[in-house]
Amino acid sequence: MTQPKPAHRSFVTIQALRAVAALLVVVHHASMMSAKLRHTDRFWENGAAGVDIFFVISGFVIILSAAPLAQKQHPARTFLLRRLRRLVPMYWVVTSVELLLTFVAPTFTTDLRGSPLHVISSYFFWPTYIDGGAGPILSVGWTLNFEMLFYLLVTLALALRVVPPVRFLVPVILCLAASSHWAEQGHLGILTLASPMLLEFLYGVLIAQAVLQGKTLGPIVSCIFIAVAPVVLFTTVMHHGAPRCLLWGLPAAALVAGSVGLESFLAPRIPSALQELGDSSYSLYLIHALLLPAIAESAARLHVHGEVTIALLVWVSVLVCLLCGELSYRLLERPLLTAWPSRIPRQTVAANS
Repeated sequence: MTQPKPAHRSFVTIQALRAVAALLVVVHHASMMSAKLRHTDRFWENGAAGVDIFFVISGFVIILSAAPLAQKQHPARTFLLRRLRRLVPMYWVVTSVELLLTFVAPTFTTDLRGSPLHVISSYFFWPTYIDGGAGPILSVGWTLNFEMLFYLLVTLALALRVVPPVRFLVPVILCLAASSHWAEQGHLGILTLASPMLLEFLYGVLIAQAVLQGKTLGPIVSCIFIAVAPVVLFTTVMHHGAPRCLLWGLPAAALVAGSVGLESFLAPRIPSALQELGDSSYSLYLIHALLLPAIAESAARLHVHGEVTIALLVWVSVLVCLLCGELSYRLLERPLLTAWPSRIPRQTVAANS
C-alpha cells in the first residue's frame, strides 16, 4: 500500500473512468439500435457494465465529498443540497423533454405506458411497476433511482453523526441487498431498490475509506487490476439471475481501485479530451436516451439496411451523442448548476458524480 496525497484532491483517473463508463453505455444502447434495425436480438450486452463502473465511482466520490462535512454544522442538509443540485435540474429537464416528445412524436421515443402516478414517480426517483417493470419515463433513469437512494443513506448517516459514514452504510446496504429476496412484484417501490447492485456503491465506499486512511494499492497490483478488469467486464456473459454485483461489480471495483492506485502516474498522461468527456458524462448519459430512439425510428422509416450501412450508422450515432452531450453540458447543464439557488461552492472533480 502507498501513501497518497490528501484525499480531497481531484482524481483525474476517476474523471477519465467516468468518461469511459458513459461511452460504454452509449455504445451498448447503439448496438441495441443496430440489433433492432437488423431484426436480431444480438447486441453488445457488456457495454451495460458502464453502469456498474458508475455505481462504484459514485460510492467512491460521495464518501470523499461527505468526509469533510462530518464535523461541520448541518452536514446532512449541506450534503443533500449539493447532491440535489448536481443530479436533479438536468434530469428534470431531459425527463420533461422526453415526456413532451411522447405526446407530439410518440414513435420517436421509448414507449411511455404509465399513469400520472408514473410520471410523478419518475420525477421524484420512485420506482413504479409498469407492465411488470419499474422503469421511469427516461429509460436510463432507473440508475438514478439507485443513486438517489444511496444519497439518502449517506444523508442519514451524516444526520446521525455516524463517523465515519462507512460504519452506517456497510450494515444498512448489506441488509438492503439481502432483503432483495422479498422484493417481489406488487410490493412497495422501495423494495425494487433493495437490490444486490447496491453493493457496487459499497465497493466504492470501501475504496474511498481506504484512501481517507492514506492507503491505496501499490503500482504492481494496480496495473494487474487495470489490465484484468476490462477483460472480465468485456467477456463475462450475464445470464438471467446471475449475480451482476459480482460478475461486473467486482471487476468495476478493481478498475476504480487500480486507477486510484496509479493516479500520480496516469493523471499527467490522460488526454484533456477524455477529461472533458468526463465533465460532460452526465449530460451524455441523459441525452443519448433521447437521441438513439429517435435515430432508430428515423432509420427504420428510411428503410436503412445492409450490415455496413447499419454499422456506419451506429458509429455516426455515437458521435452525434458525444457532440450533443458536450453541447448539452456547456449550454444547459453548467448554466443550470449556476442558476440553482445555493450558497455552496462547486466541488472538485472528486466530489462530483
